[in-house]
Amino acid sequence: MDNNPGKKYLLQENVSLSYRRESSENLLIHGDSLFVLELLREQYKGKINCIYMDPPYCSGTKNKHYSDCYSQEEYMKMMQVVFALSYELLADTGFMFVQMGREYAYMIRGLIESEFTSSNFRNEIIIRRDDHKVYTNPIGHLASGYDSIFLFSKNPNTMMPVLTKKADERERKGYWKNLYRSTDGPRQQYHLCGLYPYNGNWRWTRQKALKALHNYEQIVEYALEKRWDIEEFDFVYERYIEQQKILHEIPVLRKQNGTMEFYVPPSDEICVTDNWTDLDVRGNLTDFEHEVNKEIIRRIITWVTSEGETVLDPFLGSGTSLVVSSEMNRKWIGIEKEKYCCTDIRNRINKTLGEMGREEEIKGYRFFELNKTNNRDK
Repeated sequence: MDNNPGKKYLLQENVSLSYRRESSENLLIHGDSLFVLELLREQYKGKINCIYMDPPYCSGTKNKHYSDCYSQEEYMKMMQVVFALSYELLADTGFMFVQMGREYAYMIRGLIESEFTSSNFRNEIIIRRDDHKVYTNPIGHLASGYDSIFLFSKNPNTMMPVLTKKADERERKGYWKNLYRSTDGPRQQYHLCGLYPYNGNWRWTRQKALKALHNYEQIVEYALEKRWDIEEFDFVYERYIEQQKILHEIPVLRKQNGTMEFYVPPSDEICVTDNWTDLDVRGNLTDFEHEVNKEIIRRIITWVTSEGETVLDPFLGSGTSLVVSSEMNRKWIGIEKEKYCCTDIRNRINKTLGEMGREEEIKGYRFFELNKTNNRDK
């Protein structure tokens, strides 16, 4: 990799630690992100499609694999540089996800906004953090039950795909929703079953609403004929659609408790909100202290990237992001400053790559180390 000779550091490939290097654009880098990101800027500025990071939390703890002990000033300066360089590396249509615990979450969000601007903030995503401890003594604060992921875009005009997931049995239920809305929209004001939206609008046109009322009457009549309980509406609706050989959903509307309600049928998929508490923060595939759950990374990468695009993780930890990126045929760049990058992370990635597909299709990576140059300051 080319490096500016004026820099104090350079990236040098360690071929003995690379894996199938001839067939891959993937990079595994052992070094401090502050310096590595600066060097990557020369070749990758504006080329990274997705950045995911689970950085240090500045929790003051020492772990087997790494130390999370920083002064607040040192920590904030480090993260400011990381976010500034991340912004430059990100493609114009790219997204950055920053996972944080409660310790410095909102200070970190402020730092990101200072580089990305508040107009590029999209969501604070909440992920479940299970805490099974039982506390018997007085406490200073409640235990944290979640981590946050701050989602930012490079460009405020970039749109994201709709994110869905498979509905579980509890979620796969129909429900009734108010036809009235007070927000601005098309002027759809008309009398309907003795009701009128004086301070708002109906969601539907008059023609659609009348058709939906008729559908509801037909379904009720069908339920009475079969002697089925109309309160079990999901069951009745699905049987009616089947009996009528209707191949698509039909609008259904009723008057209930002084309001107009339309029916939202059961679905095998539901839209995902910023509440990701269906996922636990922790993974359980390694002995790493704070391994990230693969399904978090999988959801992110599936959502905002396509095959062949590039994912960057500047704080690799256990290497989960690279495992998932490899499994999903994304190119990747991973950075870790601790020595286990040369052992634990490499072993995990090598095992993942070795288990994938036919041997001739297996992609590898080039292993680089951050070293000081021989140039002396003048």
